[in-house]
Amino acid sequence: MNHAPILIVRKKRTGALRRHHFSNDSRENVLPPIEEPERYVSRLQWDKNKEVNQLNLVPQLKKDTVIIVQTDTEQCDGIKTCSMLLNSMQENGTLLQYNFLVSPDGESFEALGWRRNSIIFPKYSTNALVLAFIGNYTQEAPSSAQVMQAKIFLENSISQEHLDLNFNIIGKKTKEFPKYLFIELSKLPQWNKQLSDMD
Repeated sequence: MNHAPILIVRKKRTGALRRHHFSNDSRENVLPPIEEPERYVSRLQWDKNKEVNQLNLVPQLKKDTVIIVQTDTEQCDGIKTCSMLLNSMQENGTLLQYNFLVSPDGESFEALGWRRNSIIFPKYSTNALVLAFIGNYTQEAPSSAQVMQAKIFLENSISQEHLDLNFNIIGKKTKEFPKYLFIELSKLPQWNKQLSDMD
């Protein structure tokens, strides 16, 4: 019997990150806690092949870099549709070398997870998380729900000690240049312009 995927909702540790900030103004040092929960879908929930590899796990150390990419695919909406898209990508031979993905409607999907390194950018593989925005942002900006979910994901990554408090965000091109994705995320004070790809 097939069961519908279950959405895991993770409550943020309210107030734990007052020293951290995602304000557009880099002079701000305090962010009021984001009260919305993280909407998280584990790989076991979306991967129909249940391909959760327990090999090549690395020690659970704090990462100091988050690499932002786009999937260069169509967008999706909802757990069912996004699960179909991710499974289709795998069936077409696409290795999901992202640690996590964020959907346009604001859900985080686990791919490699915390303890496997992505090989997309070997220079950064041991110290970075690769966070992919599902879709193509060469002509349009990511949705507000998608950006908000990314912020919640990053805050929770810090509070759960997966990500260093003083992390950098780097934007990298895979196939096409995600101009409007980078424009949106470059507003965050953690954005590293020098290390990010330019159009």
